[in-house]
Amino acid sequence: MELEELSKLLNDLDFDNVVKQESREYLEDGYKSVSYNDRNDDKKFITNGLKRFSNKSDKIVFLIEAINHQNEELESVLERIDYSAIENYNDDEFSVFDHQRLQHHQDLVKSKRNHEARIFYAVRELEKLGLNDLNKNAFSQSQVTDLMRKINALLIKIDELSVGQEVIFNFIDDLKADLQDLNKDYPLGKKRWYQRFSGIVASYLGNKGADALYELIKPDLTKILENVVTSKLLQ
Repeated sequence: MELEELSKLLNDLDFDNVVKQESREYLEDGYKSVSYNDRNDDKKFITNGLKRFSNKSDKIVFLIEAINHQNEELESVLERIDYSAIENYNDDEFSVFDHQRLQHHQDLVKSKRNHEARIFYAVRELEKLGLNDLNKNAFSQSQVTDLMRKINALLIKIDELSVGQEVIFNFIDDLKADLQDLNKDYPLGKKRWYQRFSGIVASYLGNKGADALYELIKPDLTKILENVVTSKLLQ
């Protein structure tokens, strides 16, 4: 195989998706194969997964997947914790049911702390890789929720506009995949996230079909950028 052909082959491969898949396998199942002590060491939970990758870009992808995964787990735990079961427990009125309920919710609180600690260590590892000032530049949970709502609404509108226009809008699947990926990239922080968002928009401009679609979805794109000091974020 000629060097030029090899280069083209490598460019066509989606390495990010390979890394994301391997990351998810570790985050969901792989860590169970390490020692009991390591499984309960929140820092090692992150660093053991990080050791699977040698490339800086792959490490960043893993850490972002780790933060997203742990946020999903954290949200699930928060929905199930009943603090009243802990606060109202009375040793003097012991019952097996109440004691089991107490232990269950205490375990959930411990899981909550584990997930929060893992997110903390993943953020610290990202900072070591050069993604600095993540806390200062971080999205709040309400901002993430708002942006996800706007992007999901944009995806629905794109689907509606592209019905019967598949020939003209032959780039739709790629655009939708790029926008869906944005919903996983909030851990990058505001500046990098908006840089990526702007890069996605710019990459499709100049395509006749994309320019036509752009005019139709321009108000939706503006909503995503509202309340953002774009000149600061994108400099």
